[in-house]
Amino acid sequence: MGREILIVADNDFHIASFEQAIAETDYQLKAVINFDVNLNQYVEQSRPSVIIIDVQAPLTIYLEKIRDVNASHPTPVVMFTQMNDDADTIEKVVNSGVHAYIVNNIESERIGTIIDTAVVRFKQYQSIKQKLDDTQATLEDRKVIDRAKGLLMENRSMSEQDAYTTLRKMAMDQNKKIGEVAKNVVEMFKFIN
Repeated sequence: MGREILIVADNDFHIASFEQAIAETDYQLKAVINFDVNLNQYVEQSRPSVIIIDVQAPLTIYLEKIRDVNASHPTPVVMFTQMNDDADTIEKVVNSGVHAYIVNNIESERIGTIIDTAVVRFKQYQSIKQKLDDTQATLEDRKVIDRAKGLLMENRSMSEQDAYTTLRKMAMDQNKKIGEVAKNVVEMFKFIN
């Protein structure tokens, strides 16, 4: 898949500047649309590499659409705007999933660098998010494993080591992760008790 850019704009003042700047990068322009389009659906179908948002002001409705896209189709987002550089607005913009926020100046020679920076920040964020998700999953597995061990110890008069060994053997025999087997054990004891 190529490196394609989707531009979403509430006006066409800067489109020519963006087109010229993108032509000088290793990206290509996929499309220019406005916010009347169902952005989430459009991104799902077109799968751009980067989304550039060009708006007069980062209105709440725009930020909600960006948040929806990032919830279902995480994509690097760069926002160019003509106003609202106060700290509260910046926080709302970044929290919606914007990876680079540029106010006032649109210098075409900088657009490529801004896009590349947003992509790097996006990748870093995704990496951190994945590590956090993995850590949370591991903690949840440990809780379930401990619960399953406790149930085996209580109901089958096993030592903690024997309970763990039993879970591990079941996981190996079923070719499943021990956390998955532990969930099954916990569910089984819900029906027994």
